[in-house]
Amino acid sequence: MMIMNEQTAKRLAVIRYLFEEGMTLSLAGEPMNGLCLLPFHDSVEMFMKLCADERGIVIPKKTSFMDYFNKITDLQDKAQMDSLNSRRVSLKHYGQLPSSLDVETTRVNVIDFFEHNVLRFFGCRLEEISLEVLIAYPKVREYFKKYHEFFEEEKFGDAQAQCQIAFKVFMIEYHRHYNRGFDLQAGPASNVDSLKNPNLEDNTDKYLDSLKKAIMDLNEAVSIMSLGINYFRYNEFKALGPAVNHWWGGEEDDYRYYIALPLNYDQKTAKVCYDFVIETILKLQGKNVFLY
Repeated sequence: MMIMNEQTAKRLAVIRYLFEEGMTLSLAGEPMNGLCLLPFHDSVEMFMKLCADERGIVIPKKTSFMDYFNKITDLQDKAQMDSLNSRRVSLKHYGQLPSSLDVETTRVNVIDFFEHNVLRFFGCRLEEISLEVLIAYPKVREYFKKYHEFFEEEKFGDAQAQCQIAFKVFMIEYHRHYNRGFDLQAGPASNVDSLKNPNLEDNTDKYLDSLKKAIMDLNEAVSIMSLGINYFRYNEFKALGPAVNHWWGGEEDDYRYYIALPLNYDQKTAKVCYDFVIETILKLQGKNVFLY
């Protein structure tokens, strides 16, 4: 990968983010899948503008989408991008929804465009561009740095633990930004956790403990969904572990965990955890979900 400055890295990260938004929309049901044309088109246009800037090519303000191919002659997939542009014009300006076949064709064409051009202009693949540069919280980025270090050492349990910590730290920083306390279990029935066992017989106390835990889990689920986070993915992320606890007697960032069975963790599970936390952060940061 070529050495690039921070501004270029951020612009490529935004391009990748828009591309992935398009990918997500393209896999949705009709008619919403047709909206993928908009972020796909934006990602391609932003990429072409970045290529021009990197080459020192001046692009006039009124340059059309397809004119980039005349000004940057080694850009690939011109015909495919012409089709994307035509479909986007039909959708945005004439209200003509693309067919599912059009959506599938567009998805393949845009994937090909980035595969052919990112490597040519920047010496890497789009999926190698880190989205971490878009994270606004320095503390969170520090844990991702540790994640990569452990991942390279193939200590995948430790790498996953850094994702678990990064999620917790982000939640604290996010709530703090909006002057709110952070506690995912602080739902409508959170006072149930303080109830004392009545010391009844026939395993009744164990049943009540299980009931209290179920209620607290429901509070957590409500909190997660209220933040706009996919609860099923969150539940998978949490289950993949390892469990991380904050050491309340220590410093603010004193998180501890224990890797009991290292073989339970691998590249795939570490990547699933990493992707979940990155996507959650980029969707939430800068968005005040507490507004009425």
